[in-house]
Amino acid sequence: EGHQFSFNPSRPKNLLSLSLKRWTPENKTNHYPKIKLNAVSYGMTDFWLHDASYFKIQNISLTYNFPQRLLKKIQILNRAELFESINNVYTFTSYPGPNPESYDSSNRIAGAAIDYMAYPQTRTYNFGLRISIK
Repeated sequence: EGHQFSFNPSRPKNLLSLSLKRWTPENKTNHYPKIKLNAVSYGMTDFWLHDASYFKIQNISLTYNFPQRLLKKIQILNRAELFESINNVYTFTSYPGPNPESYDSSNRIAGAAIDYMAYPQTRTYNFGLRISIK
């Protein structure tokens, strides 16, 4: 999150809305640091520590099997089902970053403890119809 209070005009990026609360001459807060040009503030402070606990609904799947009495009327279908699934449904967290599951695989010890601003996982919707013909 130290990168949220730095600005590099040669590599623009999105910042968290938290950076809007930073110190400015009009907003003389002492809780959020000022933005630095081409620098990252890694000072030893608990400002950069956040509770990254979360509860996540990862997957919801629904399936509807068409009744056999209906399929007997169609006569060519042995089985038919309608299905839908949603992945990465919702994450409940107070973490200010985009993803509390941020992880750097190149650093096995500190990789899970440092937020490298990983993108949030995408939500996907899948639906379809499975049929079995006689």
